Amino acid sequence: MRISTIIIQIMLYLIAWAGFLSAVNQKTTLKVGVHSFPSSLNPVFATDETSQAIMNKIFDSLFDFDCYGTIKKKLIKDYTYNKKKNEIIVILKRNQFFSNGNELNSDDVKATIELLKDKRFKSPYISNLRFIREVKKLDAYAFKIILNFPLASWQNHLTFKILNSIEIKNINPLDFRSKILSGTGMFKLYKV
Repeated sequence: MRISTIIIQIMLYLIAWAGFLSAVNQKTTLKVGVHSFPSSLNPVFATDETSQAIMNKIFDSLFDFDCYGTIKKKLIKDYTYNKKKNEIIVILKRNQFFSNGNELNSDDVKATIELLKDKRFKSPYISNLRFIREVKKLDAYAFKIILNFPLASWQNHLTFKILNSIEIKNINPLDFRSKILSGTGMFKLYKV
């Protein structure tokens, strides 16, 4: 990659970040200039840098990495990991809403994991989720992840974007790939 290309990319990111910071305090449109068109506007298939940069503004995950590479809670209020039982109890933050107005709940996490593990959807995350045997809803904001085997880095594997269960319920795998979904991030997709 040439130096001029790297400088242009850095400038685009700084411009986008400045726009993001100014939009936090007011309802406005964030216009993002990109050097290539995103390969997908569906967070499950956003595997290139441009797609991921856009999806990171529209969707949130259970855990995320900070700028130092440290794993941090994102949509999670609290969790407990029981190594003996091979299970994780997770409590979601309240008042987290999708851009369509639906509140995030345990059904959304359960439906997202089930979709990502379903071979018909051909998710790039499927191999990262082999450690999960089952997800059980405990209440509206709490759920249990039962593991197939112990995994020290389990948090790192829960960084995929959470989808709205209402939007993905009974969706055809062929239609899913091109579906524009609501996210819990600070922004929503307005126009492409």
